[in-house]
Amino acid sequence: MTKKIEYFCTGCGKYFDEISDSFVCPACGSTVRVSFKKLHNPAPKDIVFEDFLNITNPLENPSTQISMGEGNTPFIELPFISEHLQIRRLTAKLEYQNPTGSFKDRGSSMLVSYLKENGHTSIIEDSSGNAGASIAAYAAKAGIHSIVFVPSTTSRIKTRQLELYGAEVRLTDGPRDNSAIAAVEESKKGDSFYASHNLNPFFMEGTKSFAHEIYKYFNNELPDQLLLPVGNGSFFIGIWKGFEELAWAYPNTFKKPLLNSVQSTTIQPITSSINNSSWIPDTSKATVASGIAVFNPPRKHEIEQITSVNQGQSVAIEDSEMERWQQILGSKEGIYCEVTSASPFAALEYLVKNNMVDRDQHFLIPITGSGLKDPIN
Repeated sequence: MTKKIEYFCTGCGKYFDEISDSFVCPACGSTVRVSFKKLHNPAPKDIVFEDFLNITNPLENPSTQISMGEGNTPFIELPFISEHLQIRRLTAKLEYQNPTGSFKDRGSSMLVSYLKENGHTSIIEDSSGNAGASIAAYAAKAGIHSIVFVPSTTSRIKTRQLELYGAEVRLTDGPRDNSAIAAVEESKKGDSFYASHNLNPFFMEGTKSFAHEIYKYFNNELPDQLLLPVGNGSFFIGIWKGFEELAWAYPNTFKKPLLNSVQSTTIQPITSSINNSSWIPDTSKATVASGIAVFNPPRKHEIEQITSVNQGQSVAIEDSEMERWQQILGSKEGIYCEVTSASPFAALEYLVKNNMVDRDQHFLIPITGSGLKDPIN
């Protein structure tokens, strides 16, 4: 049977029918994405949305996808904040209502399904907390053993969640990136497969479902701009990939919204690069936004490419502003989110005040994680 997918190198642009388990390009060493062979040709006329979803599902048998009810999270309007910022419309999508409390469940569903389909029985993952918990939960559902490396500063609530899903939790000292280094070293023993949600492109095949839901909910009146917290960028890139595929299916009606990335002023490898601004990495410094505390994201160049093509913006926000907006969201809109999830609201305020966006536009922000998972110390 002819495989429906191939792998596209984000560096040299080459395509490969097969790829090694490291999921890096054999020619140049860059990251890869899943590509669908059918998308090299024009889409069928008047393609039905369900057919589009099947065409762009990378599993050999999409009906075997492991699910715990992820996705289809609510959209809600935020009238107080819209009025406060004097913008026409602001919509939130409550991603913390996914099964393990964050958007990561979208990616974990697809990634773990791929691992199950390919016969893996034990996996290694590294995470700041949310991705590890999510993958551990879906691995438990699939009967796969999981080992998860997390920073020693990870909240006890998150590590307890990992333990409840049956994962072996390994704590690492130092910055978030040290967890990835330790996970790679562990995988070299050969007993477990390194299922990095940052390198394995099947994770983004799951997060792109967010784009599908935006299209289905708003139809041809999509939001003008999205603002997303970005650490490694799996959500950002997945949404963009979803938009690209929707543009293939509906070239005459689908208009891609702008994607804007948000980071902390303390850890901003992506924002500083996009804006050509000065930032000196200091691994001794931490940020309250643990979900985006990544010094060396492996897909940094992809986010830069997307931002350039999409003409979006990237903003770095002070921790104090994130905490202020976490309080506003709770007291004025009844939303209790992680501090990381509040960062796009602080960024939107900054963009509005500095006349860097059109106030008459419609903005959408995902509430990426629950505040119950990352309490204030």
